[in-house]
Amino acid sequence: PSLDYLNAYAKPENRVDVNKPFSPSKMTRAEAREAYPEWYERVVVRGEKGRKKWDIAGKVHGDDPYALYHWWLRQIGEIKGGHRYFFLMCLAIYAYKCGVSKQQLRQDMKEAFDDLQMVKHENALTEEDIRSALEAYDKEYYNFTISDIEALTDVRIERNKRNGRSQKEHLKRARAVQEVDYPGGTWRRKGAEEKKAQVYAWRQEHPEGRKADCHRDTGLDPKTIRKWWDTVPEGHITVKIRPSQALSDLLVEEFKKGL
Repeated sequence: PSLDYLNAYAKPENRVDVNKPFSPSKMTRAEAREAYPEWYERVVVRGEKGRKKWDIAGKVHGDDPYALYHWWLRQIGEIKGGHRYFFLMCLAIYAYKCGVSKQQLRQDMKEAFDDLQMVKHENALTEEDIRSALEAYDKEYYNFTISDIEALTDVRIERNKRNGRSQKEHLKRARAVQEVDYPGGTWRRKGAEEKKAQVYAWRQEHPEGRKADCHRDTGLDPKTIRKWWDTVPEGHITVKIRPSQALSDLLVEEFKKGL
């Protein structure tokens, strides 16, 4: 997307001044070598002109190499009107960061598109927005910072602050505090069961219905609908199983052979 296109979606204070002349750095090569030794070694000495890609999968805690991407998908409930396009754009950026296939990204965008249409705004979200957001699935965007993404989407991203504790120790302490303050899980809202039953009943009557239709008919908050969408009365959750990336790639190749 062009800067003019992106500016149309951004708040005035976050827009880029396209008329501002470019001011190149006056730093000498010797000064650059002293200030940025890693960059100098990689770009000047080894001639690697491309941006350095972050090792996302290597820093994931757990077995899901796409954990960061899946986390961003879950932030859809925080998106307000005016930021829907940028949520999709950042989804493409996270997909590229994490090595998620473009085919999987396109599928997830289509599912997110239905949810985002429930967010009220004077400008309609269109299929063209999906095609435009897919352009961010590119190496030119994969070094977007947390601050960049916060500014575009208006989603506050908490930085990890564990005071030197490991993630496991941090979570253990947090759960212990929660149990003291709210014994027996009483922190959960009492009306949750009623809303879960309401979503389930609507789905029984409309097996092919969409979340947007459920929201329109029941008036329930979109976040509540997403929370209980795949839950049945006994409390079990039905999970959509996706094949592994290796299997997905194999299936794609087999389909291509049949064309």
